[in-house]
Amino acid sequence: MNNWEDKIDRIKNILRRDKGIIGVIDYTEQISWIILLKFLDNYEMQTQNDTVLNEMEFDYFLPNQFRWKRWAVSNIRKNSSEIDYYKKNNVVDFVNNQLFPYLKELKHNCVHSKSIKYTIGSIFELLDNHITNEQILQEVLDIVDTLDFEGYDFSRTSQVYQNLLTDLGTDSKNYQGFYTPMPIIKAIIECIDPKFGEQIYDGALGSAGFLTKAFEHMKSSKKNNLTPLDWKIIQNDTFYGSEISSTGYVLGMVNLILNGIVTPNIYNQDTLKNTENNLQIKGKFDVVVSHPPFGKSFSKNNFYDATNSLELLFLQHFMDSLGPEGRAAIVVPDSLLIQKSYVFNEVRKNLLENFNVHTILSLPGGIFLPYSGAKMNVIFFDKKSKTSKIWYYELKAPFIFTKNRPVTDAHFKEFIDLYKNVERRNSTNNKNSESPDDWTVSFNEKMEFNLSAKNPNKIVDLELFKPENLISQIESISFEEENYLAKVNPSIFELVKEEYYNSNWETVRLSNLVEKVKNHTEISNNDIVTYIDLQSINTQRNKIEAPKILSSKELPNKTKNGAVKGDIIFSLNRPNLKNIAVIREDYERTVVSSVFCILRPNKNLLSADYLFYYLLSETFQQFINPLIKGSAFPSISEKDLLNIKISLPPLDLQKKVANEMKNMFDTINSVIELQSKKIENLKLLQISILQKIYNYKEL
Repeated sequence: MNNWEDKIDRIKNILRRDKGIIGVIDYTEQISWIILLKFLDNYEMQTQNDTVLNEMEFDYFLPNQFRWKRWAVSNIRKNSSEIDYYKKNNVVDFVNNQLFPYLKELKHNCVHSKSIKYTIGSIFELLDNHITNEQILQEVLDIVDTLDFEGYDFSRTSQVYQNLLTDLGTDSKNYQGFYTPMPIIKAIIECIDPKFGEQIYDGALGSAGFLTKAFEHMKSSKKNNLTPLDWKIIQNDTFYGSEISSTGYVLGMVNLILNGIVTPNIYNQDTLKNTENNLQIKGKFDVVVSHPPFGKSFSKNNFYDATNSLELLFLQHFMDSLGPEGRAAIVVPDSLLIQKSYVFNEVRKNLLENFNVHTILSLPGGIFLPYSGAKMNVIFFDKKSKTSKIWYYELKAPFIFTKNRPVTDAHFKEFIDLYKNVERRNSTNNKNSESPDDWTVSFNEKMEFNLSAKNPNKIVDLELFKPENLISQIESISFEEENYLAKVNPSIFELVKEEYYNSNWETVRLSNLVEKVKNHTEISNNDIVTYIDLQSINTQRNKIEAPKILSSKELPNKTKNGAVKGDIIFSLNRPNLKNIAVIREDYERTVVSSVFCILRPNKNLLSADYLFYYLLSETFQQFINPLIKGSAFPSISEKDLLNIKISLPPLDLQKKVANEMKNMFDTINSVIELQSKKIENLKLLQISILQKIYNYKEL
């Protein structure tokens, strides 16, 4: 395993040298498609051997010129009888102009969707090769060629790939949709206990962690003695899911294939929309496991109640997709359990009265750091009966979970044991010093269908707020701060020094680098729009955090400025306050306040992120200061703003600099969040010290 991990680390370092690779998500995708093709070549050779042994004809997945050994391995290519064919194309040209076009069309040339060719085509139609340097690509190909996939033993391959996905998931907030900590997934699968012959579904697939662990669990239950019929059922009739993100879909599909599941029923689509595939899954599945996204949904055309809460929409969807004897385990935020609005209350009422909510696992805040500190829970329910009582378990740890001190399998040991052994649980809602972490609530004790996990063994979380525990948490935060600050790599300054300042780039007027944005003309009186004003922007992080959802009738007069994902909005009023942000969400019908100038960079000339960080710089502020007019309401005109000239390095360098800037800003913002938590804990420590000294029974 270590040899494999070393080779993957070498590949990551090599890919970072290529100008076409922008960040972690890029090198993860590129490693994915290369490993996938190598794996499929080995898989094909093994399948061919089995077919020959059974005296059957074998149909290759790919034609001769596209098989791995013919194009990927430099030594074989040099000695190939078809050397003239390869002389005409370096490996990058071959991949871009021949291999990828063929793979992208593969899906459309298949008669049956239940074939490995169709699966490969479904993945590659969403992929492109981003590696631009022939030497770099060849180095990577030669390393991957040395990986031994050992026939049908998928455990090593899948584990190495899972480690790669874990790096992706913990690297940045941008990748949260693809990652759930593996100990949480393993604990859920251990409890939900999927079995052979059952149909398993995840409607927020991400990187397919739940489905791959379900498969491992099922295999272990049969001690890997899988019959040909078992394999056929696994490939065609066991695993189902969907994923709206094309990147998530690709990573999830590759993960499934590397685990040996080559023809799963997975779709790249919006789970919440009224599509043919979604309509067919009502009441279908034996097991539903998922960690859906939470926050606001801007997708219309969904099946369920009028709400823009993603967690509520997904919960309704999973309730709807559960079969008559089905069971589910869904990761949800605290808001779903306690939100008092009418829609939330009605959904919880439906859940409690028509399903058996038997277990709620309360997870500690910070378990999903670094990308989310939200308090989360896992709801276990089935369709076998109505809810009569709910068993709660509160997961605790002696420290705050961080990237360097993550949650582990050991933290779930007691929960899994109590889940499987009902007689050992605290069967009452009374205080119990012998069972301080679990309690049971009768359904008729619930008020207004509130499902909040209030541990009766706590007064005000006194155990958590002991001075020694708080000091430990503060020390943990300080340790995490140091790790984040160590990431602020001075190498970016060397990059700028060597590649930026030492070159005389052309200066170009901003008006020649951005597109003319027309006013919004498609809003009718009854439309719901996303309205962004000055209050919507967090100026400390220069991020849109609180856009307003309004009807078109509620918009301020003369507000018709339409924006789209990728646009930069720049406040012309008090520009020194830096009310600047990039629209990073794909909102539906986005309208921005008239105080903003909308800058839509020409993608062939200017990186949006490069411009964004430049606009935030003090250098740019010095340019605009002489142009600001007015004392009571200082402002700059759009004409003057667009007339400013900026230095224009090559696009690939813009992206490289912007990516480094983004990584550092994300890191610094994480430190700011940790500082806020440290201050909160220090205030609690003051209270806790008073409690300790004067021995108050209650805080």
